[in-house]
Amino acid sequence: MIGLRVDMRELDRRLKDMASRVGDWTPVVRDFGAHMVRAWSLAFARTPGHTSGPAGKPPAVQGGDLMGSLTYEVRRGGDVLEAGSSARHAAIQHFGGTIRPRKAKALAIPISSKSYGKRPRDFGDLVFIPSKGRGIGVLARESSGGAVEALFALARSVKLPPRPWLLISDADARYLGDRMAEHAGESTA
Repeated sequence: MIGLRVDMRELDRRLKDMASRVGDWTPVVRDFGAHMVRAWSLAFARTPGHTSGPAGKPPAVQGGDLMGSLTYEVRRGGDVLEAGSSARHAAIQHFGGTIRPRKAKALAIPISSKSYGKRPRDFGDLVFIPSKGRGIGVLARESSGGAVEALFALARSVKLPPRPWLLISDADARYLGDRMAEHAGESTA
């Protein structure tokens, strides 16, 4: 068997010694929080229209709600950094999962530029057209000239693939390490 044995007591002693020499980490933690919000904002895919970001990659920017919800807070005297998003849909975008309607019988998914950012109740003239194959159907309206224009697809559920985006990259970890070393050097000099 091959293995690794690490005596954490020595590491713990050294870290406590370093911390006592360094003092207040708040400036480093605050700087890293701002760095992460900036890094996460830049990671969002910029896609035209309302196309999805690829599975396994950060979500695409559509309305900007998720990107605009990024925040950080330094707590416990600079010892704790809480960073992330307060948006309701942040976790489902990150981890993936199944979305089901909470009150209605079906999800109404905008499929037209005229329905993006809106709900079916925002339109007074929608009609239900049942599906002949998969799915429930669509909500549509008659446009000028008599043509039927589908605005929403109806579905009982939608499965979103994971699109991890709240990640700390190797470059971010190096940034934090450099800032910590810089701060420790300034504090002990």
